[in-house]
Amino acid sequence: MLNHRISVLAVLALFLAGAPACAQPKYKDGTYTGDTEIEWGQVSIKVVIQGGKIVDVLFLKMPDDRPRSVEITEFVQPRLKSEIISAQGVAIHMVSTATVTSYGVRTALVSALAAASKK
Repeated sequence: MLNHRISVLAVLALFLAGAPACAQPKYKDGTYTGDTEIEWGQVSIKVVIQGGKIVDVLFLKMPDDRPRSVEITEFVQPRLKSEIISAQGVAIHMVSTATVTSYGVRTALVSALAAASKK
């Protein structure tokens, strides 16, 4: 458990330090999940790593408690998926009008990538 927290902190530190793309960690191949709770509900994602790179992001659970939540979820998913694959890490741009959801996805991503970075 302590190692998991240290890994999450290490990935978050890279993001906050604005590490250049060449300093991105190499990930272990596999599928990794991460989740968090935001104001509008649960965010749960699955990240697929192949060849040490993020190749896919699946949104397992997103806020859907009201029509506006569903609308935001449908709008934000393809944009964040593209951002995550392009960034190959947590240094993603937030999506305007979906800031809280974007932060939730990024928090879940930190958790998933921490597990993928374990040696």
